[in-house]
Amino acid sequence: MAFEHLGEPYFRAEWGENVVGLVLDGRTDWGELAELLIDSYCVQAPGHLAAAIDRPG
Repeated sequence: MAFEHLGEPYFRAEWGENVVGLVLDGRTDWGELAELLIDSYCVQAPGHLAAAIDRPG
């Protein structure tokens, strides 16, 4: 939950206990967002599904 303490563009979502929102605008780094989403999925998904993801690096 470190992201919720970083401030703009991250914010604490109004729902869920482990949910952080991200403002999408002209400054959005789409590559970074893709990495964050993939990492988040791999942390929460069952191991066999996370292992099927092609992760860069």
